[in-house]
Amino acid sequence: MWEFALFAAAASSLSALCYMVTPYTQKLRESRTTAFMDQLKESKQIFARQPTYFAFILLSCLSYPILTYLGKLVPIWFAEQGISGDWYAGFNISFGLGSLITGVIVTKILNQYRPTNIIVVSMSILVVTLMGMSLAVSPVTILVFTALFGTFNALNRISRINWMHQTVSVQERGRVDGASPCLQLLYNL
Repeated sequence: MWEFALFAAAASSLSALCYMVTPYTQKLRESRTTAFMDQLKESKQIFARQPTYFAFILLSCLSYPILTYLGKLVPIWFAEQGISGDWYAGFNISFGLGSLITGVIVTKILNQYRPTNIIVVSMSILVVTLMGMSLAVSPVTILVFTALFGTFNALNRISRINWMHQTVSVQERGRVDGASPCLQLLYNL
């Protein structure tokens, strides 16, 4: 438990430091009220203009429900195997460390490869990682695969968001960002 608390404190301190040194100038915009059905129609029109692009984007969002299920299944498996709760804390730490590793290398990767290639490779590695986790018989193996999952899940998310911000206009970005979680929710049903 001590390790988890130390990791959480270090990660929180690092994020607070990054927040303090990041320059930001607030730009207020006029807000307009739009009916919900009009918002849905507008979202549908945006998605209909580039269906292949958005289908690819939405498929890359499959890692969200997978992560949700992992968060529920791993503690159940640990309990069934009689593995202590410390290993579950290790699972969370391992995922976080994998994500932090991505933060160290993400700029270099984004500058070197196309977003579509990054997303396809990341999703492929996530699939292999999940298969490895399903075949794992020891908690250590699960933690190693979890670190890999955390690394490539974060890389997938960052490259997808970066690509969307390069290709979707600012005026439409809110509709796209809002519709994506709705469709991810359908995956969970």
